[in-house]
Amino acid sequence: VYGDVGGLSELIFLGQLRLSSTNVFGDVRSFSEWTGLVSLDLTGTAVSGDVGALGGLADLEDLRLASTKIFGDVVGLSGLTGLDHMDLGSTNVVGDVGDLAGLTFLDSLDLSLTNVSGDAATLNGLPVLDSLDLRFTNVRGDIRDLSRLTSLYSLDLSFTQVSGDVRSLGGLTSLGLLVLSFTEVHGDVGGLANLTSLRLLDL
Repeated sequence: VYGDVGGLSELIFLGQLRLSSTNVFGDVRSFSEWTGLVSLDLTGTAVSGDVGALGGLADLEDLRLASTKIFGDVVGLSGLTGLDHMDLGSTNVVGDVGDLAGLTFLDSLDLSLTNVSGDAATLNGLPVLDSLDLRFTNVRGDIRDLSRLTSLYSLDLSFTQVSGDVRSLGGLTSLGLLVLSFTEVHGDVGGLANLTSLRLLDL
């Protein structure tokens, strides 16, 4: 499957669009009028444009644009309060992760390999967050401030500027994957002994 996504611009009542790993291209502005769109998956395509063009899609719950050519500041998505899944990994987006702190329905957030920055602690108010991937970004902060994210199953902050005592995460007993390699995190690994659900631990 190939072609310019702009050719679909008249399908304004479409609720779900999944074109991942296809040869489509074009500007995400083509979807800016699709106000009923609930799910958009363009992962691994050549689609480009400013991610903020999607900021008016108030019904959007699932946004997957990883490994595309999109760019822009994530603050443009801060009004999508119904989002439960956001994957912008391996794109050229920028901005402060704190601008997404109001997306309280998020259960999965992937901004890995992007140019986002800010204090990771600003996300500690996302009550149902299950997966957080910020590896290879410019985020910083003390990991103890993430100890409130009690629903977390997967946490990857590798190759970031986060710091703090690893023992501060010892209460996140739902964790199955914890990756903190190449950070400023320190402390006694024995403090993680209660994380009996862990399947992968990389410090």
